[in-house]
Amino acid sequence: EFLIRKRPGLYAFTDPGYRHSHSESLSVKEKELLNRHIIKILLINIQDSDRKAKALSHHLLQLTNDYDGCLWLLKAGDSYLRGFKNEMALCCYRKALEDLLLQRGQEADELFTETAVKYSKVSTARRDTTEVLSILREAMERARKWEDKCSQSLLEMHMAKNEWLRGQYDN
Repeated sequence: EFLIRKRPGLYAFTDPGYRHSHSESLSVKEKELLNRHIIKILLINIQDSDRKAKALSHHLLQLTNDYDGCLWLLKAGDSYLRGFKNEMALCCYRKALEDLLLQRGQEADELFTETAVKYSKVSTARRDTTEVLSILREAMERARKWEDKCSQSLLEMHMAKNEWLRGQYDN
């Protein structure tokens, strides 16, 4: 017996090793389909927003996401951050940024900018400042396109902070 019933409609593998070997036998396409199916189930069955975001993030991190998926990654990152799980927050923010790079439009640009600022805040003195500056510059281009002066000011501040940090580490 490989599965146990935890409660109605919820099953788990009895052996984590078997789960891993079964997972490895799936094709990339099969994994993508399963992750998308699991996401649909979680969206329906979990009511609490923080719990939902965290549960979804595991699957969203493995896919290329649309705007809604990126929004859930941002929510998950915020939730992880509130729980002092900064590395998980950074993973969620980074994945949202990667997927938003593929999207166009004002909504996607605004979400990219918001996520870039959060990524910059959490990554201070933890990440390569050159990478963070690159993300912030992309966000600045997107904010300028929509003449978003408020975001531009915030991005300027974060860029200056990262430039200063880079100067500190170079010396």
